[in-house]
Amino acid sequence: MVFLTILFFLLLPHLLGPVLIRLSNKQEAYPEFNGLRYEELPSTVAAAFARSRDMLRGLGFEQIACLYKAGSAENVRTYLILLVNRATNEAAIVFDMMTAGGVAPIHRLVTEFSTDLSNGVEVSTSDGGDPIPYRKNPEKHLYKFPEVKNPWALYNLHRQMVSRHAAPGVYAYLPTPGNEIQALSASINKTLMKQVEFGYLYLDKRGEFFRPTWKGAILMTWKLAWPAGMIQRALIKRRARHMMKQLRHAWAY
Repeated sequence: MVFLTILFFLLLPHLLGPVLIRLSNKQEAYPEFNGLRYEELPSTVAAAFARSRDMLRGLGFEQIACLYKAGSAENVRTYLILLVNRATNEAAIVFDMMTAGGVAPIHRLVTEFSTDLSNGVEVSTSDGGDPIPYRKNPEKHLYKFPEVKNPWALYNLHRQMVSRHAAPGVYAYLPTPGNEIQALSASINKTLMKQVEFGYLYLDKRGEFFRPTWKGAILMTWKLAWPAGMIQRALIKRRARHMMKQLRHAWAY
Protein backbone atom coordinates (compact mmCIF):
# COMPACT_ATOMS: atom_id res chain seq x y z
CA MET A 1 0.00 0.00 0.00
CA VAL A 2 2.83 2.36 0.88
CA PHE A 3 4.58 1.49 -2.39
CA LEU A 4 1.42 2.24 -4.40
CA THR A 5 1.00 5.56 -2.61
CA ILE A 6 4.59 6.57 -3.37
CA LEU A 7 4.18 5.45 -6.98
CA PHE A 8 0.98 7.49 -7.31
CA PHE A 9 2.67 10.70 -6.14
CA LEU A 10 5.65 10.08 -8.42
CA LEU A 11 3.38 9.64 -11.41
CA LEU A 12 0.99 12.45 -10.54
CA PRO A 13 2.98 15.19 -12.35
CA HIS A 14 3.07 13.01 -15.48
CA LEU A 15 -0.70 12.59 -15.33
CA LEU A 16 -1.74 16.13 -14.41
CA GLY A 17 1.06 17.94 -16.22
CA PRO A 18 -0.30 17.40 -19.75
CA VAL A 19 -3.74 18.67 -18.67
CA LEU A 20 -2.28 21.82 -17.12
CA ILE A 21 -0.03 22.50 -20.11
CA ARG A 22 -2.85 21.86 -22.57
CA LEU A 23 -5.21 24.26 -20.78
CA SER A 24 -2.87 27.04 -19.69
CA ASN A 25 0.07 27.24 -22.09
CA LYS A 26 -0.12 29.67 -24.99
CA GLN A 27 2.40 31.67 -26.98
CA GLU A 28 1.80 34.64 -29.22
CA ALA A 29 1.99 33.90 -32.93
CA TYR A 30 3.94 37.12 -33.44
CA PRO A 31 5.40 38.14 -30.08
CA GLU A 32 5.32 41.85 -29.33
CA PHE A 33 8.41 43.24 -27.60
CA ASN A 34 8.28 46.48 -25.68
CA GLY A 35 11.26 48.81 -25.38
CA LEU A 36 12.76 49.68 -22.01
CA ARG A 37 15.44 51.93 -20.61
CA TYR A 38 17.96 50.36 -18.26
CA GLU A 39 16.53 52.49 -15.45
CA GLU A 40 13.19 50.67 -15.86
CA LEU A 41 14.71 47.20 -15.44
CA PRO A 42 14.87 45.40 -12.09
CA SER A 43 18.19 46.45 -10.57
CA THR A 44 19.75 42.98 -10.67
CA VAL A 45 18.84 42.52 -14.33
CA ALA A 46 20.08 45.99 -15.28
CA ALA A 47 23.47 45.37 -13.65
CA ALA A 48 23.86 41.96 -15.31
CA PHE A 49 22.83 43.32 -18.72
CA ALA A 50 25.31 46.20 -18.43
CA ARG A 51 28.18 43.79 -17.70
CA SER A 52 27.21 41.52 -20.60
CA ARG A 53 26.79 44.44 -22.99
CA ASP A 54 30.24 45.81 -22.15
CA MET A 55 31.89 42.41 -22.62
CA LEU A 56 30.13 41.77 -25.93
CA ARG A 57 31.09 45.22 -27.14
CA GLY A 58 34.69 44.00 -27.01
CA LEU A 59 33.72 41.27 -29.47
CA GLY A 60 32.27 43.76 -31.94
CA PHE A 61 28.62 43.56 -30.87
CA GLU A 62 26.50 46.69 -30.54
CA GLN A 63 23.26 46.86 -28.60
CA ILE A 64 20.17 47.37 -30.77
CA ALA A 65 17.46 47.32 -28.11
CA CYS A 66 16.56 46.59 -24.50
CA LEU A 67 13.19 44.82 -24.44
CA TYR A 68 10.66 42.91 -22.40
CA LYS A 69 7.63 40.78 -23.12
CA ALA A 70 5.01 38.90 -21.15
CA GLY A 71 5.72 35.20 -20.93
CA SER A 72 3.57 32.19 -21.79
CA ALA A 73 3.16 31.58 -18.06
CA GLU A 74 1.07 33.98 -16.01
CA ASN A 75 2.94 36.77 -14.17
CA VAL A 76 6.22 36.05 -15.96
CA ARG A 77 8.25 38.56 -17.95
CA THR A 78 11.23 38.04 -20.19
CA TYR A 79 13.82 40.82 -20.21
CA LEU A 80 16.42 40.88 -22.95
CA ILE A 81 18.97 42.91 -24.81
CA LEU A 82 19.45 42.36 -28.54
CA LEU A 83 22.88 42.93 -30.07
CA VAL A 84 24.39 42.53 -33.53
CA ASN A 85 27.86 42.29 -34.98
CA ARG A 86 27.72 43.81 -38.45
CA ALA A 87 31.28 42.81 -39.27
CA THR A 88 30.47 39.09 -38.94
CA ASN A 89 26.68 39.25 -39.53
CA GLU A 90 25.85 37.60 -36.22
CA ALA A 91 23.38 38.35 -33.43
CA ALA A 92 23.45 37.90 -29.68
CA ILE A 93 20.70 37.91 -27.07
CA VAL A 94 21.13 38.16 -23.32
CA PHE A 95 17.93 37.41 -21.41
CA ASP A 96 16.48 36.67 -18.01
CA MET A 97 12.99 35.71 -16.83
CA MET A 98 11.40 37.06 -13.67
CA THR A 99 8.03 37.17 -12.02
CA ALA A 100 6.02 40.25 -12.97
CA GLY A 101 6.87 41.80 -9.60
CA GLY A 102 10.56 41.31 -10.27
CA VAL A 103 11.01 39.50 -6.96
CA ALA A 104 12.68 36.25 -7.90
CA PRO A 105 14.42 35.19 -11.13
CA ILE A 106 13.18 31.92 -12.59
CA HIS A 107 16.64 31.01 -13.78
CA ARG A 108 20.01 32.56 -14.26
CA LEU A 109 21.05 34.97 -16.99
CA VAL A 110 21.44 33.33 -20.40
CA THR A 111 23.60 34.48 -23.31
CA GLU A 112 22.95 33.13 -26.80
CA PHE A 113 24.79 33.77 -30.07
CA SER A 114 22.92 33.17 -33.31
CA THR A 115 23.99 32.97 -36.96
CA ASP A 116 21.60 32.65 -39.91
CA LEU A 117 23.23 31.05 -42.94
CA SER A 118 22.27 31.40 -46.59
CA ASN A 119 21.69 27.62 -46.87
CA GLY A 120 18.66 27.95 -44.55
CA VAL A 121 20.44 26.69 -41.45
CA GLU A 122 20.44 28.59 -38.14
CA VAL A 123 23.19 27.96 -35.60
CA SER A 124 22.72 29.06 -31.99
CA THR A 125 25.09 28.62 -29.07
CA SER A 126 24.07 29.40 -25.51
CA ASP A 127 25.16 28.92 -21.91
CA GLY A 128 21.67 27.77 -20.92
CA GLY A 129 21.29 24.33 -19.42
CA ASP A 130 17.55 23.73 -19.65
CA PRO A 131 16.29 20.98 -21.97
CA ILE A 132 14.10 21.95 -24.91
CA PRO A 133 10.60 20.44 -24.64
CA TYR A 134 9.95 20.54 -28.39
CA ARG A 135 10.98 18.18 -31.17
CA LYS A 136 14.39 18.91 -32.66
CA ASN A 137 14.30 21.03 -35.82
CA PRO A 138 16.86 19.74 -38.38
CA GLU A 139 17.26 23.27 -39.77
CA LYS A 140 18.14 24.78 -36.39
CA HIS A 141 21.23 23.61 -34.55
CA LEU A 142 21.25 24.61 -30.89
CA TYR A 143 24.39 23.98 -28.87
CA LYS A 144 24.42 24.37 -25.09
CA PHE A 145 27.47 24.92 -22.88
CA PRO A 146 25.98 25.60 -19.43
CA GLU A 147 29.34 25.64 -17.64
CA VAL A 148 30.93 28.28 -19.87
CA LYS A 149 30.42 31.53 -17.99
CA ASN A 150 32.64 33.78 -20.11
CA PRO A 151 30.90 35.36 -23.17
CA TRP A 152 34.24 35.53 -24.98
CA ALA A 153 34.74 31.79 -24.52
CA LEU A 154 31.15 31.07 -25.53
CA TYR A 155 31.57 33.13 -28.70
CA ASN A 156 34.76 31.19 -29.49
CA LEU A 157 32.75 27.97 -29.28
CA HIS A 158 29.94 29.46 -31.36
CA ARG A 159 32.31 30.34 -34.19
CA GLN A 160 33.49 26.73 -34.24
CA MET A 161 29.91 25.46 -34.27
CA VAL A 162 29.11 27.73 -37.23
CA SER A 163 32.13 26.41 -39.13
CA ARG A 164 30.57 22.94 -38.99
CA HIS A 165 27.62 24.08 -41.07
CA ALA A 166 29.09 26.80 -43.31
CA ALA A 167 30.11 25.03 -46.52
CA PRO A 168 32.05 26.92 -49.21
CA GLY A 169 29.87 29.66 -50.69
CA VAL A 170 27.56 29.78 -47.66
CA TYR A 171 27.41 33.15 -45.95
CA ALA A 172 25.89 34.65 -42.80
CA TYR A 173 23.36 37.48 -42.94
CA LEU A 174 21.49 39.87 -40.66
CA PRO A 175 18.14 41.67 -41.01
CA THR A 176 18.39 45.11 -42.57
CA PRO A 177 19.10 47.85 -39.99
CA GLY A 178 15.92 48.88 -38.21
CA ASN A 179 14.19 45.52 -38.75
CA GLU A 180 16.01 43.48 -36.09
CA ILE A 181 13.12 43.36 -33.60
CA GLN A 182 10.60 42.39 -36.26
CA ALA A 183 13.01 39.69 -37.45
CA LEU A 184 13.28 38.34 -33.90
CA SER A 185 9.50 38.05 -33.69
CA ALA A 186 9.36 36.38 -37.12
CA SER A 187 12.08 33.93 -36.09
CA ILE A 188 10.08 32.87 -33.03
CA ASN A 189 7.01 32.44 -35.22
CA LYS A 190 8.97 30.29 -37.65
CA THR A 191 10.25 28.10 -34.80
CA LEU A 192 6.74 27.56 -33.42
CA MET A 193 5.25 26.92 -36.87
CA LYS A 194 7.74 24.09 -37.24
CA GLN A 195 6.31 22.53 -34.07
CA VAL A 196 2.86 22.73 -35.68
CA GLU A 197 4.26 20.57 -38.48
CA PHE A 198 5.58 18.14 -35.87
CA GLY A 199 2.18 17.97 -34.13
CA TYR A 200 3.32 19.57 -30.85
CA LEU A 201 1.39 22.81 -31.30
CA TYR A 202 -1.59 24.19 -33.16
CA LEU A 203 -2.52 27.73 -34.14
CA ASP A 204 -5.87 28.90 -32.75
CA LYS A 205 -8.72 29.90 -35.06
CA ARG A 206 -7.91 33.60 -34.87
CA GLY A 207 -4.26 32.96 -35.68
CA GLU A 208 -3.19 34.79 -32.52
CA PHE A 209 -1.75 32.09 -30.29
CA PHE A 210 0.04 28.76 -30.50
CA ARG A 211 -1.28 26.18 -28.03
CA PRO A 212 -0.12 22.63 -27.26
CA THR A 213 -1.89 19.68 -28.83
CA TRP A 214 -2.59 16.74 -26.53
CA LYS A 215 0.36 14.99 -28.15
CA GLY A 216 2.57 18.01 -27.50
CA ALA A 217 1.35 18.46 -23.93
CA ILE A 218 2.07 14.83 -23.09
CA LEU A 219 5.51 14.73 -24.72
CA MET A 220 6.57 18.09 -23.25
CA THR A 221 5.56 16.95 -19.76
CA TRP A 222 7.38 13.65 -20.05
CA LYS A 223 10.52 15.39 -21.35
CA LEU A 224 10.68 17.91 -18.50
CA ALA A 225 9.16 16.15 -15.49
CA TRP A 226 11.27 14.19 -13.00
CA PRO A 227 13.35 12.17 -13.66
CA ALA A 228 13.58 12.87 -17.42
CA GLY A 229 14.28 16.58 -16.95
CA MET A 230 17.07 15.90 -14.46
CA ILE A 231 18.61 13.28 -16.75
CA GLN A 232 18.47 15.62 -19.76
CA ARG A 233 20.22 18.41 -17.85
CA ALA A 234 23.00 16.00 -16.92
CA LEU A 235 23.30 14.84 -20.54
CA ILE A 236 23.52 18.45 -21.77
CA LYS A 237 26.51 19.04 -19.49
CA ARG A 238 28.09 15.74 -20.48
CA ARG A 239 27.75 16.45 -24.21
CA ALA A 240 29.14 19.97 -23.74
CA ARG A 241 32.21 18.69 -21.90
CA HIS A 242 32.79 16.04 -24.57
CA MET A 243 32.57 18.60 -27.37
CA MET A 244 34.92 21.02 -25.63
CA LYS A 245 37.57 18.31 -25.36
CA GLN A 246 37.48 17.99 -29.14
CA LEU A 247 37.57 21.72 -29.91
CA ARG A 248 40.08 24.52 -29.75
CA HIS A 249 38.65 26.83 -27.16
CA ALA A 250 39.30 29.21 -24.30
CA TRP A 251 36.69 28.78 -21.59
CA ALA A 252 36.31 29.06 -17.85
CA TYR A 253 33.95 27.81 -15.17
